[in-house]
Amino acid sequence: MSLRFSFVALLLTGALLIPASASDQKSIEASLQRLEDREQIRELLAEYIRCLDARDHATYARLFARDGELTFAQGHAKGPQAIRELMEEGERKADPARTAAMAGSVHLLTDLSIQINGDQATAHSRWTLIVRSGQSRPVVSASGHYSDLLIREDGNWKFQRREIVADLFAAQLSAASPTNLTCDRDCLRSFVTRYLDAMVAHKPADLPLADNVRFTEDTVAMKLGESPLWKNAARLRPYRLDILDVRQGVAATQAIVEESGVAVMLMLRLKIAGGKIAEVETQVTRSKAEGSLFNTEALKAPSGAMLWVPGDAQRNTREDAIRIAELYPAGLKAGSFVSVDAPFAADAYRFENGQLMAGAGCTFRPDCVDIKSQKIPTLSGITTRVAAVDEYLGIVLLRMDFGAGSSRVAGDSLIVWEAFKVYGGQIHAVEAFMKNMPLGTPSGWDSSNNN
Repeated sequence: MSLRFSFVALLLTGALLIPASASDQKSIEASLQRLEDREQIRELLAEYIRCLDARDHATYARLFARDGELTFAQGHAKGPQAIRELMEEGERKADPARTAAMAGSVHLLTDLSIQINGDQATAHSRWTLIVRSGQSRPVVSASGHYSDLLIREDGNWKFQRREIVADLFAAQLSAASPTNLTCDRDCLRSFVTRYLDAMVAHKPADLPLADNVRFTEDTVAMKLGESPLWKNAARLRPYRLDILDVRQGVAATQAIVEESGVAVMLMLRLKIAGGKIAEVETQVTRSKAEGSLFNTEALKAPSGAMLWVPGDAQRNTREDAIRIAELYPAGLKAGSFVSVDAPFAADAYRFENGQLMAGAGCTFRPDCVDIKSQKIPTLSGITTRVAAVDEYLGIVLLRMDFGAGSSRVAGDSLIVWEAFKVYGGQIHAVEAFMKNMPLGTPSGWDSSNNN
């Protein structure tokens, strides 16, 4: 017997004893509808958890509306078919140790809040992931929250949009465990979130730091928490592009932060080891004078081009992606992208410090529409370090010191953190945060081969 039928039967029985006005009857019907909607939404959320734990990707995808969207650390998909493919691809590419630990995993759903408005609703809830340890004991692996927009489609409640956020992550199980979990994309992303949240709260003690953690801001080594940005950061703006290198345990991000009420550009690189932050490298650009270019208002959200997930057939190997990206600094060293045959896609663009510098719509220079053939300086002293490779998104992050002749400021060099979107053997997008620094300034992370 349905909830609605039970309540109607009860009310009809009561109606024999107490007459009800037309307005009362409408109010009762509305209350019943809300109760029924709430119960159906609860069933939808429960079915989602069942499908997730059972790896039933086909049924999982059908819980979304025809144009429903799923967003989480592994990517974004729209429509049931694309969502199913995203989930199946994630399972195929999962680390074997993580797959073993996830066998028989259980998601717990708590703190559910539902707000209904006609044929739309919002829901917020918390999730906790329980997995098996090496001794087959249950352990908490991660915790986070769901943010949902729901709609009634063909008489049934569906997800119009679901955002999954990992707030806390147990980066590893016991070191002796044979199924020790690596810090995967969710884990790395959560470290970035925790770092940024601690920074704006001015609470470095909230972070899991290695005993020998190293920190630099603008190449200067100092104690974490005592740099200018840590002292003055006030809040985070929405723009944030994460570049997550699971193989190397590196989490990098380009983010916009408000410092003393003014928007600044933050380039952040974290090295995670043993479930703790071992390295923190940051660069902060605060003005046009510091960056040569500076337009934070153009950086509202990461570009769709950077967030797009290449398919298996388009994704390059890590080594090939690095080789292709490094043709960019090779072109700068030679003074020509044509001479090194840098493989730019036809629609490739370059965006630096919020300014379109090459590609369709570029007005910076008469020849800047074509990124490959545009006139570029010869930077014979350029040096390059591979900072991170996001193999899932196809992004290679290079930290480059452009060297002499690169800056409009006499005696300075441009230090550029350039993210290259690489797939299908081509460079499709280039996005960078950069800053002028005195020529020859060491990065603070130098080795014989790195700048």
